[in-house]
Order: sequence, then C-alpha cells, then structure tokens
Amino acid sequence: MVKSQAGKLGEGCIFLDGKEGKKETAEKTMKDEQSFKELSDEILREMNAWNASHPKATFLDIEVKARDLVSQLEAHLIQESVLEREREDWSQGEASERPTCPTCQLPLLSRGKRVRHLQATAGRAIHLERTYGTCPKCGTGFFPPR
Repeated sequence: MVKSQAGKLGEGCIFLDGKEGKKETAEKTMKDEQSFKELSDEILREMNAWNASHPKATFLDIEVKARDLVSQLEAHLIQESVLEREREDWSQGEASERPTCPTCQLPLLSRGKRVRHLQATAGRAIHLERTYGTCPKCGTGFFPPR
C-alpha cells in the first residue's frame, strides 16, 4: 500500500508499508510513474511561472532556480528507489532471514516501522518509513541496510 502526504511542491512524502503481490506491484509502478509525471509537470509549470516573473534573470539565476526544482525530482527518485528495497517486511521472517547485529551477530527484533529523516546531497529532505530493529543482546537499535 502506498500512502502519500501532500504538501507544497517538493515537500510530499511517500511511505510504503506491507507486502505486495505482482498485481499490486504493477499497480504501484503505474502510480509511481504517474506521481513522477505529476511532479515533473509541476516543476515545469513552476519554472515557466518563474521565467515569466523574472524576465531579466541572469544565466546564473536561471541555473540556480533550475537546480532547485530538479533537486525535488532527485529527492523523489532517491526516496522511491530506497523504498523499493524495503518491500519485504523482514520482521515477519524466520530468525535466519532477519538482519543481524553487526556486533553480536544475533538476529534483530523488530520494533515496528519508524520514519527515518535524511538529507540528500542537494539539501532536500527525504523521509523513509522503514522497519527499525534492536539487538536482543546489546540493545543497539538501527535501521538495517537492505
């Protein structure tokens, strides 16, 4: 299931939870393509409006505005690519299939989904809803890599 929180341009967050079958994956891909098209269209509209309201903009001004707008699409692409790897809920798997603590090498215990807030290199916020785990021995908690 895909949940979308809409806000101002560039502030939307996409959250992913649960397992999906082939049909749901195909439907999600179509929805993702639509969300990318909508974001791209919004970026183009905003750039056109900016161009109209800044007729004396320099090349540098235009470049800065374009980079700012493109960074929104970049953050969306990064976010979706990372979430694609979190489709399977490792917390429900057998102990041998769960991620392990890097120190103790014991399977992690799931502590549920939590939102992880990151920042892309261009400064855009990326919000990922991922399964958080803790080690049953040392208590270390983290978002395991996939």
